[in-house]
Amino acid sequence: MASKICPCCGETFQPHHKVPNQTYCSSPDCQKERRQSWDRKQQKSDSDYRDNKSRAQQTWTERNPDYWRKYRKSNSDPGGKTVPSPRQTALIAPSPVKTDDLAWLQNIPAGIYRIRPVCTESSQVNGGSWVVEITPVCIKCPCQDDDCQDRT
Repeated sequence: MASKICPCCGETFQPHHKVPNQTYCSSPDCQKERRQSWDRKQQKSDSDYRDNKSRAQQTWTERNPDYWRKYRKSNSDPGGKTVPSPRQTALIAPSPVKTDDLAWLQNIPAGIYRIRPVCTESSQVNGGSWVVEITPVCIKCPCQDDDCQDRT
């Protein structure tokens, strides 16, 4: 059987012989992404699935009314503030969706930039990410070339 490329991690893998249509590798992170992707697709397209999931969540909430109160109490420091989980404190690239997260861009001067992908198809980070190089473009000269000596 031919090897395939995992859409999550970009690594090549050999599909299991009993699962010829396998698209994700067997890595736990990739399998988690596969399940989440399937769930998102079902949430969008299947109203029965959406309704059933909503009712299941509501039933769980009714059975566990004090869950969040207990969680906050067990995960707070002596001052009463909630202690962030290690996952929350991990170095994660800021999301460009929220304007609050754009503070890290303050050191980049305004201007015109050329963005070009630097990843080849065989070394993609994952299916939804690009690795790019951002270089300033000289706007004063007619060539609009990024290797102009006059750029600021």
